[in-house]
Amino acid sequence: MKKKILIFAQAVFFYLIFILVGYTITGRIERQHEVLPEYANIKINNRNLGIAEMAKEYEPMILSDQTTPEPINLQYEISENDSDFIITYHAEWEDEKHPNLAQDIAWRIFRFAYFGFTTKDSEYIQINVNKQSGKLVKAVFDSPVDGGFSIWAHDRRTTKKLEHLSGDTYRLFQEEMENAKTVKLENNKLILEVGNWNHLFNIPNENKKSPAISFGIEYLTNEDYKWYKYARRHHGEVFTPKSPANTPIIFFVSIIFITYLVIILKDYAFAGKAEEVEKTKNA
Repeated sequence: MKKKILIFAQAVFFYLIFILVGYTITGRIERQHEVLPEYANIKINNRNLGIAEMAKEYEPMILSDQTTPEPINLQYEISENDSDFIITYHAEWEDEKHPNLAQDIAWRIFRFAYFGFTTKDSEYIQINVNKQSGKLVKAVFDSPVDGGFSIWAHDRRTTKKLEHLSGDTYRLFQEEMENAKTVKLENNKLILEVGNWNHLFNIPNENKKSPAISFGIEYLTNEDYKWYKYARRHHGEVFTPKSPANTPIIFFVSIIFITYLVIILKDYAFAGKAEEVEKTKNA
C-alpha cells in the first residue's frame, strides 16, 4: 500500500513539474492591439499633450493601508477610438501575499512560471477620456468579491465600471448593471482604494479613507509587454488575447500522467501476482 501511495505521489509531482515547465516556455506573445507610440503627441480639449503628460494628468489616486509589499510603478499604454483616448494603467507591486500560507506558497510558484519569472503583482485600471471635452467618461477596474478570501480560490474578483452621467456624477455598476449606484468624482480625478491582499480596488468610503500611496509612472514598452506576459494578465476592454496554449499543455501532460500511472500500477500489480504465484509454488 505504501508503495502505491509513493508511486502516485511521484506521478503527481512530475505532473505538476511538467505543467509549470509548459507554462514557463509559453505565453510570451507580442502586443497585438494598437497603442500610441511612447513619444506621440495628441490633441485633447484643444490642448496639445505628449502621451506621458496625459498619463500623468489622468493618473488615478490610489489609497491603501498596506505598507508592504511596496508599490512599484504604474505602467501605462494608450489606445483610441473615434471619441475617446483609452488609458490602461497597470498598477504594480513588488509582490502579493495570500493570507493562507499554503496557498500563498503554491500561488507564488505558479505565477513565477506563468507570468515570466516574476512574483510582482499587476492590476489594471482603464480610464476613458473624451477627446473633445477632456472629461473622464468611463473607468473599468477589478474589485474583490465580498466575503473575504477563500482557501479554495486564490483570486475572487468582479469587474466594476464607472460611466459618466452628468457633471461630476457617475454610475458605478458591475456586469449587467448589477448593484448599480451613483458616485461623484471631483476634479475629473478617479480615486481608488486597495481592497484586499491581492490589490484589487474599491471606490473609497467617504467616511474613512486610507492614505495615498506613491507610484512611479512608465510607458509599457512592447519588450516588457512580451517578457512579463501581459497578455496573460487581467485587462480592461483593450487587450491582446492570451495564447491558447494553456489547454493543450494541460491536456498533453494529463495524457502522459495517466499513461504513466496506468503502466506503473499495472506493472506493480503483475509483480505482486508473480510474487504470490512464486510463493504458492514454493509452498
